[in-house]
Amino acid sequence: LRLNAALALSRIGAGGLPALRRGLAAEPSATASARGIAILGVQGAPAVEDLKRVTASGKTPARLAALAALVAVTQDPALGLPPLTELARHPDANIRAEAIERIGELRDLGRGAIPDLRMALEDPSSCVRAAAALALARVGSVEPETRTALIRRMADPAGEVRVYAIVALERCGPSAAAALPVLRSLSGDPDKRVAAVAELAIRAIEPSASASASASASARAYASPGGLHR
Repeated sequence: LRLNAALALSRIGAGGLPALRRGLAAEPSATASARGIAILGVQGAPAVEDLKRVTASGKTPARLAALAALVAVTQDPALGLPPLTELARHPDANIRAEAIERIGELRDLGRGAIPDLRMALEDPSSCVRAAAALALARVGSVEPETRTALIRRMADPAGEVRVYAIVALERCGPSAAAALPVLRSLSGDPDKRVAAVAELAIRAIEPSASASASASASARAYASPGGLHR
């Protein structure tokens, strides 16, 4: 509920900033408020000093959100990305996963953490591996090393990890053609989520597959009783 309220305030724009700044004063609202400020981007600049105070003394979830918000409002990764990547190696898997989620939300501003995100794909915790795959999709990592690491994760025993690895590869487009054999095998995965995103990824990576799917759909429409007529 608090996060939904903060998100609603962020949609107002700068007009919602005073309430979000007040929410930074203490948990449990500080985390949600910092995330709302991050969405405002540069409009949240008046909250920079408030965010810095949270990064220095807040509880871990609030600190993570405030670090990400600092990067978002200042457009300067140096202000928050190094401590976020450090927390992505925290002994607690939940903290590692949350730090990685905040990095992913930075989109292009989180690209400096790509090597750390690739390392996190090998984490013993499935929730961390899933967060890393999704973060790589969000920051837009298309490097060959990333594609290779994501292809390996398509064999992950956790369905959620397979899903996000496929999503990240889909966003690589045709440069992820090496993933096609595995994607075709996953289109029959017993996990319906995996099978569905695999089909979408094949169409994104192999344009001819998308064209074939469209042609098949047109043919079915033509042949159906309520379809096209000559």
